[in-house]
Amino acid sequence: MTAHGEAPALAEADRVRVAAALTRLVARAQVEVPETGSFEPVEERCALVHARHAGVRELVLRIGPGQGEAAARRFFDVRVRTGGEGSESSTWLHFAERTALIALLRDEETGLRATLAAIEDAVASLARHELR
Repeated sequence: MTAHGEAPALAEADRVRVAAALTRLVARAQVEVPETGSFEPVEERCALVHARHAGVRELVLRIGPGQGEAAARRFFDVRVRTGGEGSESSTWLHFAERTALIALLRDEETGLRATLAAIEDAVASLARHELR
């Protein structure tokens, strides 16, 4: 149960997919994300096949570059999308220098648990606003 007494939005099979996608993203970030400067965002996608709300279909975990004076920092965001040309819910979870960001994502609490909580919130938000 969630803090609001609801069943979790993600089944265990989807939680396993999310954990695997986050692990792949961290591995790629170590190779593809520079300490400073611009770069193409690094993304890992996975299908959410057992989400409680049937319209929710895709998850995108993404690390991208900061801009301007924050060019040495990187952001990590979570995007949950409905099928087709539907809606998207996006949340920035972390904004830090590359090494610190990778450490945050490897940590159980600030990495996987925070990511899963953001996905749960996004699915609930999409359900309230889109999937009625």
